[in-house]
Amino acid sequence: MKFFGRSNVNKDKLNAVIGAAFTRRQALRSALLASGAALLPPTLSAPAFAQSAGKEIEKVTIAVGDEPPTFDAHKAVGAIATYFTTNVYEGLTEFDTSNKLNPALATEWSVSGDGLAYEFKLRRNVKFHTGEPFTAKDVVFSFKRYRDPKVQPRQVTMEHLKDIELVDDYTVRIILSRIDPTFLNFLAHQMNLRILSKDYYDKVGDAGFEKAPVGTGPYKFVRRAIKEFWELERFDDYWGAKPAAKRAIFRVIPEAVTLASVLKTGEVDMVCDYPPVFIKDVESAGGFRVIRNKGSNTIDIRINCIRETVPGGTGPNPYRDRRVRLAMNYAIDKDTLIKRVLNGNGDKVAILFPEDIGYDPELKPYPYDPKKAKELLAEAGYPNGLDATFYGLVGQRMPMSKEVGEVVAQYLTAVGIRTKVVNEEYGIWLKRSDRTQQPELYPFGYGLTFVGGTFHSAFGLKYYGYSGMPNSWFESKDYDAVVDQIYKTIDPKEVEQLARKAAKILHDEAGYVTLYRVVLAYAMKDSLQFTPTAISNTVELKNLRPA
Repeated sequence: MKFFGRSNVNKDKLNAVIGAAFTRRQALRSALLASGAALLPPTLSAPAFAQSAGKEIEKVTIAVGDEPPTFDAHKAVGAIATYFTTNVYEGLTEFDTSNKLNPALATEWSVSGDGLAYEFKLRRNVKFHTGEPFTAKDVVFSFKRYRDPKVQPRQVTMEHLKDIELVDDYTVRIILSRIDPTFLNFLAHQMNLRILSKDYYDKVGDAGFEKAPVGTGPYKFVRRAIKEFWELERFDDYWGAKPAAKRAIFRVIPEAVTLASVLKTGEVDMVCDYPPVFIKDVESAGGFRVIRNKGSNTIDIRINCIRETVPGGTGPNPYRDRRVRLAMNYAIDKDTLIKRVLNGNGDKVAILFPEDIGYDPELKPYPYDPKKAKELLAEAGYPNGLDATFYGLVGQRMPMSKEVGEVVAQYLTAVGIRTKVVNEEYGIWLKRSDRTQQPELYPFGYGLTFVGGTFHSAFGLKYYGYSGMPNSWFESKDYDAVVDQIYKTIDPKEVEQLARKAAKILHDEAGYVTLYRVVLAYAMKDSLQFTPTAISNTVELKNLRPA
């Protein structure tokens, strides 16, 4: 896409850019309608159809827009990892489809009077996929490995997990260095402290575990072809309810047209993150159903305002000036972006969701005001604008991510922030989320809730805005002080008020540009029924059944 070279781009030209994105959507639709069956990779020898026998499904094939960089639960980063972790591994606690906290590998727990010690009674008669019994030693091993900074890149968020004690074969005690009102919810998230088999890991080592991962979940790993697919098989010795599908194949398809077409041609039974541009087509085709789910992610533009010098250069960093960040927020027409590029599949938000603790309905998204954006840039000392680099994402991990990035860049360019787009594949792009990589502008899907309607908004407010956190490019002593207070508070009403205060600081300081909340679409054959977990971005196979 051609970039505008001056800051005085007129409205007609900008509308032409949006029109171009819309035209691309139409072209994608035309390509879908004209496409035949996509070729199967050589490792998958036949078309896959959901084969049902009574209340069971012999095999289900699910298309996803990308694959996890690793299948090791303790190294997992990025929400795409949950497609694997949520089915193969388990934690001590879990959430049901309505986000109610339930026991999992722990059956009950108690908390000390000072809120620093959690004692868990573990579930008996649980087996790993190898047939080995699950005991307290596996929890202790997993806790220590998960906290190893050489293993888990997000371990900085767990600095308060002080120690773990093995009380007996089915009891452990976890000691915290400070109060954490989010702790039980933290344990329930699909990427946090999954329990591995100590004996199996000791036998196969790090590399062996990556090739053949083992957990206690309802599905066990079978095989994988990188960039093509991975296959799971129902674990019939699972301690919980038996899921309907005996086998599940996840096909990796990053191209939007192919991702949409393989459902209509019968090669797959279900598509996750179905491209918004094709939803009306599949809904009107007959024989399919589309289930929408408000996700736990918003899509935002992360702004590098922590460097003294401009990222990649030697001059002063313009993003440290609040006026520049505000200009970026006013520069983008989010309503048009959602309507024209996402086909309406997104919600405008300020910072937190209505389901979040700390949500304030009086906190509004920044309106589209390009005139004000230009004025703010001039006030900040950039009357002739500035140059920027935006590291975008290709593939379908975030629906229409490439198109969204290109349109955002044009909106910024139109007010004087001349934006070059560098699009990258998921694995490379994901590494840039770490603050040590220091990119300039970066689109990111993040969840302040993760699990909706719980204390997890406090975790998100810390992870994505607190000074020094690996995924925070924002720094504010006032903000840090409020978040610190959240983590010293147990009373829900006090946490609510503190979370509101933190979110308002982040919003008023324009710490980043919040574009929209993701509304996910799961498209499937009408012979299937799927109940997604509320405020979630993943596929739990145990929630899939014959219609």
